[in-house]
This record gives sequence, structure tokens and C-alpha cells, in this order.
Amino acid sequence: MPICNYCEKKFDVEKEPGALMFGHPSTVNEAVPVWKAHICQKCEYKIIKKFKRKPLYK
Repeated sequence: MPICNYCEKKFDVEKEPGALMFGHPSTVNEAVPVWKAHICQKCEYKIIKKFKRKPLYK
């Protein structure tokens, strides 16, 4: 079971799949590995709520 990078609690991906957020290097010239972070559904909702521009859902 993955650990949420936001609240640091374990969550079950089979019951409540969370978001998998990808980051990237600060500059394109850097050759560093891309990190990825698991976010549970509750924290994903909190993060989306903080967005100033809401994502467009179809």
C-alpha cells in the first residue's frame, strides 16, 4: 500500500485510487530523474480545491 506524500498515511489503491503526480527538473538542461508522488483522494481534493483556476471536466 502506498503512502500519501501529503498526509503521510497509507491508503488502499484498490478501494480508493489516488492521484499519481509527476514532477520535473527545474531546468531542461539538468539530467535528473523525474520524481513521482502518491496522493490519496482526500488530499487530492484539498489540493484541487486550492487551485485558483478550476480544471475543466467534460
